[in-house]
Amino acid sequence: MIFKAIGILDLTSLLILMWAPTSKTLMIYAGIYLMAKGLFFIALSKDMASYGDTISGAYMMLAAFTGTIAIIGTAVLIYLAQKTFLTFIKISIETYALYRILREARQQKPTERNY
Repeated sequence: MIFKAIGILDLTSLLILMWAPTSKTLMIYAGIYLMAKGLFFIALSKDMASYGDTISGAYMMLAAFTGTIAIIGTAVLIYLAQKTFLTFIKISIETYALYRILREARQQKPTERNY
């Protein structure tokens, strides 16, 4: 559940960077989200992806005030796109695995009980 929410928010940040770079407010909110998420997961696990989130968030906040830089903006877009894609792949695999477990559990015949 938490991965789905994080994936949706990452996708929202990606879409904001792609289609609304002129909206300072949206860029700032997306930047704050990415920086907060990155710093939170850095504190928990020191994961390299969290550093990327923090850098992406800082870039989005900086770009809200100064404008986007084409090469850096493209790199951030590619990073967020692949990260969002992999998050949704992970969710899909977990959902499929749960579906298989539940389907197998329903197909098993109950054992006979002697009363």
